Amino acid sequence: MWPSEKLASILYNWANAVLIVGLVVGAISTVLITWMGNVKEAYLRRDLAALEIGVANARKAQAEAERALLELQERIRPRNLSEKQATDFVEALRELPGGTVDLGFSGSGGDESFNFAKTFVPLFKQAGWRIRNEASLAGHFDIQVIGVGILVSVPAGPDPTKPPSGNIRLTPVLTRLQTAFRAAGIEPDFISWFPGKDAPEVVIGSKPNP
Repeated sequence: MWPSEKLASILYNWANAVLIVGLVVGAISTVLITWMGNVKEAYLRRDLAALEIGVANARKAQAEAERALLELQERIRPRNLSEKQATDFVEALRELPGGTVDLGFSGSGGDESFNFAKTFVPLFKQAGWRIRNEASLAGHFDIQVIGVGILVSVPAGPDPTKPPSGNIRLTPVLTRLQTAFRAAGIEPDFISWFPGKDAPEVVIGSKPNP
């Protein structure tokens, strides 16, 4: 049965309207999908960037922690001489056999300074040098020494209670000691000391910072 002309016209118009609405809705949906997709991608990029920053900061913190740990391990690791350093030290001293020294350690360096000082006892002996106080190394709580110091007596100063200041003349013995320690990778400091010592005193101080 055919619909009437009037009904057919109404249905035709409704169908066109529905088609137009559908096209409009489809277009709007396409725009929304594209737009929201871009928005979602922007959020994802933001979150990814934040994650990358977080990872980079974590890696930086880890590297700093590892570096701090290595520095701490280096600070607490006791000093020692390698076989080559010990050999070079002895060979340098042998250039001037028969030298005489006193040997001591800084109390501020604790057991580490004392033990490091003892490692030099056999080396001086191998080089033909004499340590006058070998049986009882001098412990110094009266001075602060970092690294290695060499005490050298100089003329008395105005205050007899304080070590005098003055230029130290490098004798052959002092020069040879300086050369030997340098050969072992150590730069010694010469320290003016009270009059009366007829031999230099090598003082092993606290361990220098790395």
